[in-house]
Amino acid sequence: MKRILFFIVAVFLLGLVSANNDFVFTDWFEQKLDHFDYTNDATWKQRYHINQKYWEGEGPLIFYIGGEGPCTSRSVESGFVVEIAEELKGLVIALEHRFYGESQPFRHMTTENLKFLNSKQGLTDLAQFVSHIKKQIAINGYTPKVMVVGGSYPGAMASWFCSWYESSGLVDFCYSSSGVINAIEKFTTFDDLIISVTGEQCSTALRRISRLIDTKLEAKATNRAIKKRLLAEKLIDADIYYLVADAMIMGPQYSQKSALCNPINDAMSKHATDEELLTVFIRYLTETFYPNILHSTSAEYDRKYLLKTDTSKYATASRAWYWQKCTDLAYFQVYSEGDFRSPHLTVDWHLDKCKSVFGIETRPRVEETNAIFGGANPKHQRNTLYVNARDDPWQEASIDRSKVAGNAKISSIFITGDESGMYGHCIDLHASKSDDTEVLKQARRDILAKVKYYLGM
Repeated sequence: MKRILFFIVAVFLLGLVSANNDFVFTDWFEQKLDHFDYTNDATWKQRYHINQKYWEGEGPLIFYIGGEGPCTSRSVESGFVVEIAEELKGLVIALEHRFYGESQPFRHMTTENLKFLNSKQGLTDLAQFVSHIKKQIAINGYTPKVMVVGGSYPGAMASWFCSWYESSGLVDFCYSSSGVINAIEKFTTFDDLIISVTGEQCSTALRRISRLIDTKLEAKATNRAIKKRLLAEKLIDADIYYLVADAMIMGPQYSQKSALCNPINDAMSKHATDEELLTVFIRYLTETFYPNILHSTSAEYDRKYLLKTDTSKYATASRAWYWQKCTDLAYFQVYSEGDFRSPHLTVDWHLDKCKSVFGIETRPRVEETNAIFGGANPKHQRNTLYVNARDDPWQEASIDRSKVAGNAKISSIFITGDESGMYGHCIDLHASKSDDTEVLKQARRDILAKVKYYLGM
């Protein structure tokens, strides 16, 4: 009966329309354009999804935060968050972040319009939306428990949401997976972690490969040929430096270290030359990185593509995220001594790219962002769980775990794992699989126990 009652509420009060099945619905929420200018009455439509399959009228509301990409109905159909909902008989609700996916305040993502994109506006969007949903559910005479959850940048937003709104009663618990809460301009420790995870042999080979590619790019006689081998003939040299670095770090970052390092280590054991190592790396780049990790082509790294502003014709998520990096958060991954990354990749390289894309001088407001939210030591924090994993380089921008010990208000779970390379970015939020390691299974059991504890269930 309670499930039927919510269905009536969903259809007639929230105006939901069915997506892929009888339990998943998609609709649009009218959101203010600027939450901090009370003279601006402009609004826009923000997309959200609801999965009521497990909700029986008295379980928690579980808000999944959309981040730096489209947030489709799949976000409420599978994954560990949905498994939590099944266990707690909760209602899963995902809100797409402004300027991503179909949640576009403007048709054209011009530099002028992007001034309305930052983490503070995004957090306030979420607060307005959570308040709206709670009021609709409360019509039934029930005040539900509320948790918010996100991974990576949305993981940071989950942390910041508790800092801003937990004391007001809007939210009861926040779950931050790989939450990048500490804005960093010169992010050298990112690669330090990758070097540690890949091991001496693989990281040494990556340095040799990177230097050889730089050499070939710098020589007129070999520039065109190496670009062709990298399937990146349309890219300028500056963009290829970053493409190569990303190809080297994203496998380990996303729990696929073996796909990168196993063939490289095998070649190293046979005393491969630099040219032979390059051949192995290019095979990985074209057969694994592009199709299975990036799910795109080298065009993703073409700064000319970032100039596209028409959201009705182009996928503009990369432009939106780069704006947030250039103005708000940074996370600039740069070269440091002994790194495999090209020495060309400096803070100035990033700032030059920002200017070429947006046409103005920018500098990320990292000090301001960290002053507002607390950086690695979040302000006014209660009822928050931080989860990080062994192989994830983004842990270097997450919670200072030394500050969590002995703090009853917040918790931290670190997935230690082993040297298999299976413990990467946001791994805890993935859907459970039968062949998951026991370490990962136990981590999810521990997370679920924390969720129940903080929600009083």
